Amino acid sequence: MPQGVQAPIPAVLFLHGYGENRKVWSELRQQFLLRGWAVMSLDLRGHGDSLTKNQRPIQANPEWRNNPREFPQDVGPALDWMKKQPRLNSSKIVIVGYDTGANLALVASGKFREVRSVVAVNPNPKESLELAGSSQDFVPRSALVVTETSAQSDALKPYVKEPFRSLVQPVDGGTTQVFQGKPLTDAIFQWLKETY
Repeated sequence: MPQGVQAPIPAVLFLHGYGENRKVWSELRQQFLLRGWAVMSLDLRGHGDSLTKNQRPIQANPEWRNNPREFPQDVGPALDWMKKQPRLNSSKIVIVGYDTGANLALVASGKFREVRSVVAVNPNPKESLELAGSSQDFVPRSALVVTETSAQSDALKPYVKEPFRSLVQPVDGGTTQVFQGKPLTDAIFQWLKETY
């Protein structure tokens, strides 16, 4: 929670990429806190500290990247927890995701009414559709999509309800590397200023 901010406090959920963990968000997390946002970052199943399920060890599997019964099941409980926090503006939550987290952010924006806007960095359109379960279940809304080529974001544009913005920039190297650039963080905060 940010210090000295009166309720209702805007909230953001960070979703990391495959093979990463919630710690990759430490720098961006601080920037959001300093701007008065409550932040939550979680370890997707099989990552970081989420290495057990029903007291049994689990390890992330690359096949989960497009399985609607794996990683997508982690987002709903996180949003439910956020909605129970009395000081948060739980009807307007933002999700920022990278790679698999970007795919999940897009799916969640269409599935959960409380998700006001998303920032999807390096999403995979094919995996996003598969995570949703079907194309009619993939109805993201209000998305800033950051990709390496305009063709990649153009593949998502027909699915996303307005507002939609595309930003083309390098997105390789993992969350920490991609999000340390000031132009990207400036673009994110400008997007949220316009859409939140």
